[in-house]
Amino acid sequence: MLADMLKTASALLAVCASLAVAAPASADSIAYVKDGDVWLSTSDGSRQQQVTRTGEYSYVSQADDGTMAALVGENIRKLSRTGEVLADFPTYVSDGPGQSGPVSQFHGPFNPEISRDGTKVAFEWINNTYTSGNDSSCSSTSVPACHELVSRQGVGITHSDRMTGIEEFGLLTGWMGPYWMSDSRLLRSDANIAYNVDTVINEIGPGKGDDEMKQWFWDEIDAQGGVGEVEITRDGRFAAGIEGWGEEVLRVYRVLSDPMSAPEQSIFDPEGNPEVVEPCVFFTDPVGGSFGGLSFAPDGRNLAYDVGDGIWITEVPDISGGCGPLPAANRLVIPGGHHPHWGPADVPPASAFEPKQPEQPQDPQQPVTPTASLSVAKGAAKRTVKVTTPAAGRITVVARKGARRVARGTKTVAAAGTHTIRLRVAKRARLGRVRLTVTFRPVGGQSQRKVVALRLAG
Repeated sequence: MLADMLKTASALLAVCASLAVAAPASADSIAYVKDGDVWLSTSDGSRQQQVTRTGEYSYVSQADDGTMAALVGENIRKLSRTGEVLADFPTYVSDGPGQSGPVSQFHGPFNPEISRDGTKVAFEWINNTYTSGNDSSCSSTSVPACHELVSRQGVGITHSDRMTGIEEFGLLTGWMGPYWMSDSRLLRSDANIAYNVDTVINEIGPGKGDDEMKQWFWDEIDAQGGVGEVEITRDGRFAAGIEGWGEEVLRVYRVLSDPMSAPEQSIFDPEGNPEVVEPCVFFTDPVGGSFGGLSFAPDGRNLAYDVGDGIWITEVPDISGGCGPLPAANRLVIPGGHHPHWGPADVPPASAFEPKQPEQPQDPQQPVTPTASLSVAKGAAKRTVKVTTPAAGRITVVARKGARRVARGTKTVAAAGTHTIRLRVAKRARLGRVRLTVTFRPVGGQSQRKVVALRLAG
């Protein structure tokens, strides 16, 4: 059976690679990242519009109304359809740059996925925790020192317009690859433990975490590394995922029953598992060696994916009655693009991206917004920070550990320069490593903000 499937895969790839039928145009769009910026494209690639121009973006997703969530460093940035920054905030796993040595630390957020209604964002995280070895000859004080590493992964949930503490939605562990099936239902895949089901479905709500989680399917021929980045069409008829340690196989599945009512599968009795999905279409030998960034069209008739030379789109054949037909089209649509996210909102007209002209002439006496950026550093004295500003104005510094505010300081400065801000620490709060949000409001100008991680004396 497996040999027959692999033969079908090779034949399918040869057929698909030879076709160049244009994808149908529709009033929807693909958001993606190219050269560090967010772009939007029509589904046939005929109009590609650059949305941002700072070169600092690494991922983007879009809600049904076109609002986007993008990743900038360790911050999630909510964007309007034309690139206006609506919110910019860290998450509870934004733990600063990775440190060398046995340092317990969160890494993330990665791959922020905004919900269909635009109110929430799901993101991936990884946690590395080092402990002293259990062996009597191995501990943090031995020479040389040695440690044991425990690594975990999962998905976090935040409101799309502000930082949200871990206690708000709870912790979702084990599986990554978040995909919103609805405004409150999240599909996850890419398990971190071998011999586990490939996909789970979580009900998302206040404090739920993994309390309401259903195991969906385990692909029995995924022995080469499991299935990740699984998505399902909005009508629930088809699903797709990427298999293998090297992410070298893309599969399209026929969904045999509603995921929420389908019987759960067991990894301990694979022979007795009822079929809930059937792998029908296989792609192999991707450009660059691996597949990524799956995203179904809103109508489920096409699938976008990311390979080394850009974003390709393949037709999804009608396999609802059983496996059989091959895709009629498979082609490179957006050269150089990555991380596609297909949504029902259209690409705004080019005029929407033109620079806005002021309604009245600029008052020559009106101060101009400083273009220099803020600089933040730890102060020499205990519980102080140094902030360098480009002009006179007011500085506000807020320190947080997780979602809790532990310290705050403000200062009005009369000129540009480096200023020392003393922080007032909340009662019973502990400092140490904190996340600082520094806001500077220049006189007559536009506010600037910077988020940094520092270690302050407690």
